[in-house]
Amino acid sequence: MLYRSFALGALVVLAAGCLEQSDNAKDSASNNASAATDCPVLPGTPAEIAQTPRADQNLELLALSLSAGLTADQAVYDRVVQDVQSIRSLQPQLADVTYHPAYVNQILVGASPDTLEEMDRGAYKSWDCLNQQYKLKSKTRASTAMVLQFDGIFDLKQLSALYAALPEVTYAEPNLILGGASSIYVTPDTSQWHYVLDVASDDCEAGCINHQLYYFVTNDGGAAEYVADWLVAPDTQAPEWVAKYWSDVRN
Repeated sequence: MLYRSFALGALVVLAAGCLEQSDNAKDSASNNASAATDCPVLPGTPAEIAQTPRADQNLELLALSLSAGLTADQAVYDRVVQDVQSIRSLQPQLADVTYHPAYVNQILVGASPDTLEEMDRGAYKSWDCLNQQYKLKSKTRASTAMVLQFDGIFDLKQLSALYAALPEVTYAEPNLILGGASSIYVTPDTSQWHYVLDVASDDCEAGCINHQLYYFVTNDGGAAEYVADWLVAPDTQAPEWVAKYWSDVRN
């Protein structure tokens, strides 16, 4: 066969080349491992971060607002999805009411013009560990900040604090959503969870004038019960459940 006609010298050259490639691969793997170990231990386990984004990202945001960690607690997410589905089945006309978060799923990272230039062209390395850990999806240069978006649903206040601590960063904060909209409010309780679905309307760019509220309770089994509804109006006495379970000020 053809390969048997190779001279011994050629085989030696080939073997040496293979050994060199193997050494290079080992060096590369060693360098990558070294780079990985250079990153500090950051909030969020690999399993928690791998779970986000979930199938219903809007309800994941709602579950995150009820969770203490950097990502939504899985049990809270499962409960919220179960309950909201039951409420929507009970009152199909409310199916379009979704949770209205306080922030766009972005953070703003401020720095000097020179540092922003380094960030924009990929020369700023101090944030590499954070970008990798939290699955940076895109970065966009704005006038005084970089706009970062991530492939997941994270607590943006906690995430901003991590970026704010980086060298040369002057501030980091969530990107606020202006105006108002319909939303879902949840108050967990021992035996029941309380839900208020707010159908908001009129001049929502300024915060919405009208709010039609629908109050439900759910149990651990996922059964939803309609309790009451109320139209928010000036100079009228609100039912007790409105003060306990609804607020027109977002967190």
